[in-house]
Parts: sequence; C-alpha cells; structure tokens
Amino acid sequence: GDSLLMLRVGEENYQKEISKEVCLPMDFTGRVMRGYLFVTPDGFDLEDDLEYWIKLALSYNEELLKHS
Repeated sequence: GDSLLMLRVGEENYQKEISKEVCLPMDFTGRVMRGYLFVTPDGFDLEDDLEYWIKLALSYNEELLKHS
C-alpha cells in the first residue's frame, strides 16, 4: 500500500484540513480518531507541502504542552 503521513493536528485543524483531497480520516479500529489525519503521498511529496504538515502538527502539539 501507499505510505501515509500520520499527524495529530487537533479538532479545529482537523475540521479545516479533512476536506482536502490528500487527507483521510485516521481509522485504526473502525472508528475515526478525530484530531488525527492521514495525508496521502501526493500531499507531502514536495518539500513545501511536507513542511506545511510538520509545522501544523508541531504547532498543535506545542499548544498541548503549554496547557499541561
């Protein structure tokens, strides 16, 4: 199968990003894990695209650390 990029982006970012063609809901157990995304290779094959996703995930996770 394809290699997918798995990201934790939070609920708000999930709602904004999930409508993109390159995004898939993360589903390991038959239930969608809201706040997490899979991104298909077309969504991160360019360096700028990959950088976008990494920054989005890091930004969300930095916010989590601030509130813990």
